[in-house]
Amino acid sequence: MKRIILFAVLLLVVFSGWCQLQIPKEEVREISSPRYIQRTMHLLATSTPENPNNVNILVYGQSLSAQDWWLEVKNHLAQEFPQANLNMINKAIGGFSSQILIKTVERDMLDYYPDLVIFHVFGSDVKYEEVLKKMRSLTSAEVLIWNDPQNKVPKSEWNSQMSYEKVPALAAKYNCSFIDLRTPIQEMVEQKDLVYADEFTKDGTHFNDKGCSLIASHIIPHLVYDEKYLPDPNNLCTIFEARKDFNGKNGEIELPFEGNRVDIITSANWNEKLSCKVYIDGKKPSDFQGAYNYSRPNDNGASGWIWSVAAPVRIRHKKPWVNETFTLTFDSINYETRFFTFHVEGSKSGFEGYGNNREDFLSNSGRVFIEANEVHDSITGDWHVFRNYDVLGFKIEPGYQTTWETYLMGLDEFIPEKPGNGKDEKIIILVKGIPNGKHVLKLKCTNGNASGISKIRIYKPFLSSNQEK
Repeated sequence: MKRIILFAVLLLVVFSGWCQLQIPKEEVREISSPRYIQRTMHLLATSTPENPNNVNILVYGQSLSAQDWWLEVKNHLAQEFPQANLNMINKAIGGFSSQILIKTVERDMLDYYPDLVIFHVFGSDVKYEEVLKKMRSLTSAEVLIWNDPQNKVPKSEWNSQMSYEKVPALAAKYNCSFIDLRTPIQEMVEQKDLVYADEFTKDGTHFNDKGCSLIASHIIPHLVYDEKYLPDPNNLCTIFEARKDFNGKNGEIELPFEGNRVDIITSANWNEKLSCKVYIDGKKPSDFQGAYNYSRPNDNGASGWIWSVAAPVRIRHKKPWVNETFTLTFDSINYETRFFTFHVEGSKSGFEGYGNNREDFLSNSGRVFIEANEVHDSITGDWHVFRNYDVLGFKIEPGYQTTWETYLMGLDEFIPEKPGNGKDEKIIILVKGIPNGKHVLKLKCTNGNASGISKIRIYKPFLSSNQEK
């Protein structure tokens, strides 16, 4: 009897989980349409020589995202929308499953603050959802997800379950667009009697040139502007105009808003004598710790970044950050015992203390916290030193240094700048990274009125701060 009850409970759990993963057909159609990327596509499509829109697109994920298919997509968009100021970059990190990518997504998203993210990653569905939450709560970026294109995998296997069930369900939950590459690629391979690994990959997983073109050919048709959809279905961006929504009487502007990023846009009619102090809820942007970020340690601009340096992938803090440069020096390293020691110095805080990779490190000032151990799919830790050696044979010697900066993503005071050609708008980011909620912006301008400010643009992430938690 107990066995029967246990079996019934297991069936109930399995059925319950299966039901949670299934999404209605109408929702499948919605996420498979370009509806949820229309703010980005509208910006591209409505750009003109007189009014070019700046559009930031980020490619993110791990090794499949890092491959050169994205350059074909970038070239297509540049040719299709030549009037737009397209800025498309790739910050994908090979070997970083969702369990590891969760450590880097906050820094990378806030640093670039894209309009659109094109995303693919392997790994835990739980951490995959956490990454999506970060994307949708830290920035107003729209998200385009594509699934694993590998073919001839039984549906019971994990990556097939992720591709057909879990990822589409998460796309629907967080209003992301979804591209099912897996089904048409499998059908094409079967119809032509091809072996996917031999035809489109270098090693069974990573694309060859033909594979990159195949992936690009399935992503490009999704990047279209369709007038039947709202240009900003999730109300991610609001633009307030001078004299209509605000005025600069007596050199002051006060504007209630909801979001986590504020841009000032100046026109050719600027006031070169104008200087403005910035306040959010009566505080300076530098008073908000969420408005600080840190650079990728030893970022050399290389694809994959961390695989050509020795550094922590994530740096946190217990005390407030300021604009500062930190230097970490490796004092000793032993690849046999997998142990190293180091010390840290700050450009403002001075000597920050000694540490090693087997213990959590908290600096003297509290501005540097690094979790012990190497990053791994199943082990917590912030270091990426011995993993480089294990995979690539990359070694460092004592004296090797790693540097990074902590910096304010905003301005406490600004001077409007004149657009370069007298026509284009000049965008000044006042602040980003503050809590995503209701605020009041106040600008106090000296030496005249605020005539140089033509617009104020507010970005509001899809998830509010409390929803993300």
